[in-house]
Amino acid sequence: MLHRRACLRSLAAAGVLATVARSSLAADSPQRLIYVFTKPLQHLSFSQAADYLQAWDVGGVEATVRSGGWIEPMNAPDQLPALVDELRRVDRQGMILTSDINQADHPDVARVLEVAAPLGVRYFRMAYYKYDFDKPILPQLDGFARQAQDLAKVCQQLKMTGLYQNHAGAAHVGAPLWDLMEVLQGIAPSQIAVALDIRHATIEATESWRSGYARLRDQVGAIFAKDAVFANGKIDDGPLGRSQKGKQLFQLIRADHPTIPISLHMEYLDHRKADLAAQRLEAIATDIQTLKGWLAE
Repeated sequence: MLHRRACLRSLAAAGVLATVARSSLAADSPQRLIYVFTKPLQHLSFSQAADYLQAWDVGGVEATVRSGGWIEPMNAPDQLPALVDELRRVDRQGMILTSDINQADHPDVARVLEVAAPLGVRYFRMAYYKYDFDKPILPQLDGFARQAQDLAKVCQQLKMTGLYQNHAGAAHVGAPLWDLMEVLQGIAPSQIAVALDIRHATIEATESWRSGYARLRDQVGAIFAKDAVFANGKIDDGPLGRSQKGKQLFQLIRADHPTIPISLHMEYLDHRKADLAAQRLEAIATDIQTLKGWLAE
């Protein structure tokens, strides 16, 4: 009952109670491309989360299958099929797995990816590469490129696509955007692609994000949607739609890649605080409506 009441509150806040009826997304429906990142949903069961996806009328999830995630990697052989079954129950087929994997010999290749691939999961988000500033940068990029090439072979064998997210932060490979192509050069985007995060791109490159996107354009395989603005000299994370630059980048990517998945990352409310659970659900519902408005433009 508490789950149902929270669901109704979150939907009412976004004015979408009409979607609560059982719905089946049309094959050509843009919202089937919307996935919801599960970090703020990890307090829910698979069944509850699937019901929310159906009520929100979106296509799938980006599920954390990593240490401390919704599914611990050691539990993936049992729990991943259960999650897929719940998604299929409500006719939601889309899934990205958020993983700890960034090299071919990582143990989660066997216990996560080799379980996910036969279930029809096409995408997994990679773990990041990070710079050691006590060492020269270019040789490090060469080393990351070799790791990515080896992992791309695994992706080809499993018929999966690894997604590397550009993430803000001084040590993250991909934060400047341009350096990612040093790592992914020569790798087919069907094997490893860029999950282009519009928040991180426009925060890290406040004015040059467009040239960064132009460099990565052909390698982009997913959009990660979240937002932030600068306020009083600080980064202020908040609801989707506050930054005009973020929306502009989203529209550019959509024009070039109209069929790639769009993962909604609602991370401006603490996912660890139980007392914010209802607010998180409402915030996700509101951001989904913003995304649907962008897709309709």
